[in-house]
Amino acid sequence: MTATLAFLVGISWRSTGRTEEQVVSLTARRFAFEPERIVVRRGIPVRLRLRSADVLMGIKSVELGIRADMLPDRTTEVVFTPEKIGVFVTICDVFCGEDHDYMQGEIEVVAA
Repeated sequence: MTATLAFLVGISWRSTGRTEEQVVSLTARRFAFEPERIVVRRGIPVRLRLRSADVLMGIKSVELGIRADMLPDRTTEVVFTPEKIGVFVTICDVFCGEDHDYMQGEIEVVAA
């Protein structure tokens, strides 16, 4: 009986939407992230689909624990769950050219 109850609770939990995931595509090109700002919800897992349109780049946000290389014409995925509300800066942390130092974006985390 305990196994049956656990199974039924599992189905109910999945059907309530608690397993939902936010999927966001982000493209880097010299010298910008597109889109420049993304908005996600606190406590809901985020799957970032990352790609570079031209050269090797990186993305980093210390506050959100994000770090990944972005390869030309290839998709890299990073999954994280934001726990704090606010606006967090993302930077390119792989030198990509003369305006590399100005390349940044933002991830805004709002209440779920």
